[in-house]
Amino acid sequence: MTAALRCTLALAAGLLLAGLASAQGAVERNWAVKTPTVENVVFRGVVSHDAAGMGTGSMLYPAPNAAGLLAAILTHGLLNESAKQAQKTKLQADADTVLMPFATVLSGFTNAQLIRSALPRQRAAGTRRAITADEGPGLDWVVETAPVFSMTRDQRALVLDNAVRIYAPATADAAYAQTIRVVSAPLATAGEAGDGTAVEQAWLAGEGRRLLDESAALFAESLDVAMANSQQGTGAAESPHRTFRYPEGGVEKMERAQLVEARCGRALLRTLRGWLMSVPVKVDGEAACSGG
Repeated sequence: MTAALRCTLALAAGLLLAGLASAQGAVERNWAVKTPTVENVVFRGVVSHDAAGMGTGSMLYPAPNAAGLLAAILTHGLLNESAKQAQKTKLQADADTVLMPFATVLSGFTNAQLIRSALPRQRAAGTRRAITADEGPGLDWVVETAPVFSMTRDQRALVLDNAVRIYAPATADAAYAQTIRVVSAPLATAGEAGDGTAVEQAWLAGEGRRLLDESAALFAESLDVAMANSQQGTGAAESPHRTFRYPEGGVEKMERAQLVEARCGRALLRTLRGWLMSVPVKVDGEAACSGG
């Protein structure tokens, strides 16, 4: 069999699988999760960019004519944006200091390790395997990811932002693309009373095992969300927008969104930006866990 014929058969099989999935809804697929080309997992500190605003005070633009006035406004705008960007960069650098106690653990944490640890934790049906960036996927559905983890200022929670693209077998154009945010439940330690040392020790116990495991669990959740959503749709078309409250570490956050799915201790939301968010929620009694 020639290479051209093999390619043609693989493409036909891919299109057939895609058509069956579309016609029948969710079907069991074989997944190949591609390892990002960036070797180490990206971590940063959670930062609010609200403080980078430059204010809205009025400014006089001395100019001899309309053209000069336009030039002055454009110049001011460029300087203003440059100052904002510099401020944002500084805020991010300051926020990243929260990761200093974990530098040794994170320096050896690779994306290949993250994927290997996450795949067995998934709930999604179908076989799953990790492939390298240049490895052929065969007839599997290919999942490309770009995970970025953030740690809250109080070190009690992790937030994953994962840009996911999914490709049908033997196709070059993404059949699904979505940004998925997953927020961990707050770390329950003596740190709730303000003892930051206890929080650090909890993450670092066993050579950082809890930090690595929690990262893998969040990544597995994002893959489950992407895989299910790519087959079943959002499930939120008729769900009204409302304000959801959830913890991000020791801080309560609010998000205007539609409820896509609820299960024990966690809710999946579609935000006004179109993102999907998996957030921790309070569980009140056994009834709240009956569905998961």
